[in-house]
Amino acid sequence: MASAPMFEPRDRTALPQFTLRTMFAAITLIGVLLALESLLGPIASAVLVSGLALIGLHVAGNALGTTLRDRTTVEKPFQDDTQFLDVTRSAIQSLATAPPPRLSQRTRLSWLSPIVIGAGAIVGAWLAADILVETTSAHIPGIVLGSISGAVLGGVFGFLGGAFLEMTLAAWWQATTSSKSTDAEPSSLD
Repeated sequence: MASAPMFEPRDRTALPQFTLRTMFAAITLIGVLLALESLLGPIASAVLVSGLALIGLHVAGNALGTTLRDRTTVEKPFQDDTQFLDVTRSAIQSLATAPPPRLSQRTRLSWLSPIVIGAGAIVGAWLAADILVETTSAHIPGIVLGSISGAVLGGVFGFLGGAFLEMTLAAWWQATTSSKSTDAEPSSLD
């Protein structure tokens, strides 16, 4: 007579189970962390909590990923090696005859990029100098150094914003022109 197995593996993706001892240990650990936070200060406490959360989430994700990987069944995609070689050969041949993708093409910066970078640098320098004059009692060398730093940051942000806008417009233009050209294909009924 066959009997049911003595041990039924539980679903490891279900909520975790813990004992009273584990709960007391967790509460003790939380108390120690709160005591450390009162000694360390707010910034070090935030770093400590973020680090511990990062470690805990990494361990939990690793455990969940391992469990899910172990529960899946892997099917062999090809019956034999010749079928795999045929598919690989046809994929290589289609890649060899295909035109190069647009992302592999090198392009220069547009004429608008230096203008946007310069405008960002001017605005950044002006904002930095204005903020320093209005909020602090900085002397001329401090204001000049702050303006230079603001100009560098303004130039960087101007470049990022201009490049993002330029790529967005280029992608939009490419998408609309390719869809119009495919919509207007002539029919071969004549």
